[in-house]
Amino acid sequence: MDSKDDSPMRTGTINKTTTGVTGVLLAAIGFSAQAKSCEQEVLGHYADLAQARFEDSLTTAISLQQAVDTMVAFMQTLTDKRYEHLLKGAK
Repeated sequence: MDSKDDSPMRTGTINKTTTGVTGVLLAAIGFSAQAKSCEQEVLGHYADLAQARFEDSLTTAISLQQAVDTMVAFMQTLTDKRYEHLLKGAK
């Protein structure tokens, strides 16, 4: 019975099964690595998108602050001129 188990046919079947299992495992590992790579690409994309939106918001906020500063300075100038005019009229 032992000689029957060592037959070339039986050994070939075991080798094919081992090769098949090894192939499946390697494919699963490759798929896992590919999935991790894809996950990193997606995370990188969203990180880049978030950074771009933040930079746009920061640029807009800086421009808005400059516009407000300009308006405040202009209003202060108008107020100063109005007081000057009122003071001249009171004399």
